[in-house]
Amino acid sequence: MKSKLKWIIATSLGLPVPFIAGFFLIIVPEGVDDNKGNIYLSSTSPSNVLKAYYDQYKTDFSYFLKCRAQELVEGGCLFVTLIGRQSEDPSSKEISYLWDFMSVALNDMVLEGIIKEENLNSFNVPLYYPSLSEVKLEVLTEGSFSINQLDSSQIIFKELDNYKDAFNSKISGSLTEDGYNLGQCIRAIAEPLLVGHFGESVTKEAFNRFQKYVTDNVPKDRTKITNITMILTKRP
Repeated sequence: MKSKLKWIIATSLGLPVPFIAGFFLIIVPEGVDDNKGNIYLSSTSPSNVLKAYYDQYKTDFSYFLKCRAQELVEGGCLFVTLIGRQSEDPSSKEISYLWDFMSVALNDMVLEGIIKEENLNSFNVPLYYPSLSEVKLEVLTEGSFSINQLDSSQIIFKELDNYKDAFNSKISGSLTEDGYNLGQCIRAIAEPLLVGHFGESVTKEAFNRFQKYVTDNVPKDRTKITNITMILTKRP
């Protein structure tokens, strides 16, 4: 009840309201049946799959902004931070390579007869990592907000090493390993989706393989993500 009251006070007074999103799509885009062997956008994804994901992102992000505008008074601020990408290519390896590792794990399980191929081909992750220009375009197109600030920055996972020193080395060694951190981030997002589609035992095995692929193959300079941050003001 207290958190709800704070929300009402914040939106009524026009105070900044934070949102953190990774940007989950409301539904898996339509028309992605030919994204075979992939579970997300990849360099091998057909152009119609890239377009379907982008179109779904535009629809869903526009709806997100419209809903937030209804909760704010005129002049109220909205603070949003989400994971995005630097490249204008939605299949850029800077973010899709992690999902490619999961695709490899699942495809190996298909070859071993653990998963049916049609079951894999019917699974696509309902996520989209927008570029800075895509975010800006949709905010301006939807029209409920003016942009006060819109920036991107990069988060480097190995910076967690600093926290190990700060806490007298009490943090588990695995928490300072880039592969482990990346793997756990993807697991937090994808595990419920995979369990719902493939079942718990298959998902557990898939993540065991995925974790090994990430740890063995991700270069140290790739262990970073792009963070897009915006401060928006509700228009009259």
